[in-house]
Amino acid sequence: MKAILFGVFFSTVTVSFAQLPIGHRQMDFVDASRSRTISCEIYYPGTSAGEDVACATGTFPIIVFGHGYSMGVDSYTNFSDFLVPDGYILVLPSTETGLSPDHEEFGFDLKFINSEIKSEATTNSSFFLYNHFNGHIALSGHSMGCGASFSAAADNTNITTVFNFAAAETNPSAVAAAANISVPVLVVQGENDGVAPPASHQMLMYNALTNSCHYNINILGGGHCYFANSNITCSTAEFFTSPQPTITREEQHDIQFSMLLPYLEWQLKGNLSMASVFEESIQNSSKVSSLFSCPMAEIEEINLIVDVFPNPATSNINIE
Repeated sequence: MKAILFGVFFSTVTVSFAQLPIGHRQMDFVDASRSRTISCEIYYPGTSAGEDVACATGTFPIIVFGHGYSMGVDSYTNFSDFLVPDGYILVLPSTETGLSPDHEEFGFDLKFINSEIKSEATTNSSFFLYNHFNGHIALSGHSMGCGASFSAAADNTNITTVFNFAAAETNPSAVAAAANISVPVLVVQGENDGVAPPASHQMLMYNALTNSCHYNINILGGGHCYFANSNITCSTAEFFTSPQPTITREEQHDIQFSMLLPYLEWQLKGNLSMASVFEESIQNSSKVSSLFSCPMAEIEEINLIVDVFPNPATSNINIE
C-alpha cells in the first residue's frame, strides 16, 4: 500500500492505493530495417510478482525509458518500483550501454520500441500485453536517454507525451529535435546538476520547444545522478563536478515522483482533474521552482459528489 499526498488549493488529501505486484519479462525486438536486435527489460503490473507472470486485470499506459551514459537499466529500479505498482508498464531498452554509445542509434531504438510495443499490445498472441494497453504511451529517459527521447519524439505523432530527467545534449542535437515535438513535454532537472548543467542542457531544450504545452521542474539542491539509483559510473563523474547536490538521493526521489505522478495520471490515464493538482503542486512546493506554458481552457470545472467507502476502513479506502 502506498500513501500519496496531494496539496490541492487550501486542502490536503491523503489517499492510500492498493499496490499491484511487479511482473518482469526480458524481450528482444528486431528492427529489420537496421538488422538490429533491441533487448528490453519490461516491468508491468502482474497477477503476482515474478518472471513472466500474467498481466494484472485492467488496461495500463506504457512508458519507454532511455538509460543514461554507461548506466545499465538496473539503475532505474526506482522507476519500476514506484510506477508499476500504480498501473504503468515500463519498457527499458538495454542497447548502447558502452563507453562509446551511438546517440542516433539509441534514439532510433526508442522510436522503434515505441511503435513495436504498441503493436505487441494489439496482437492476441502477446502473452501479457494483449487487451491490457490503454492506448497512451510516453517516451522518457535520464541524461543521455533524455536526449535520445527528444530525437525519438521529433515529428512523432505515435506518442502521448514526453517526460525526462537531467536531459543531456546528444549528437544529433536534442535541442534541435525539441523544436519538432508536438505532444506535451515535461522536463525535470536538478538545480545542482554539474554533469549536465541546466543552463547549457535542459533549459536549452525547454526553450527550444514550440509545442503548446510544456513544463520545466527544477528540483532545488538536486543533482544529476540522484534521479536514478546509485551507479558507480555516474557517481564518479558527478564527484568531480560542481556544484554538488545538497539533498539526499532519497529526498530527490520523493520529490521527483510526487511531482511526476499527477502529471502521468493526467496525461497517460486521462484524469483531467490531476492537471490542476499537478500545476498547483509545482507552483506551491518549497522544494522546486517551475516554468510552464500550457492552455488549461479545455479542462472544465465541475461540482463533484464524493463517495468514500468502506467507512470505517482498515487498510484501503475507495473514492468515487
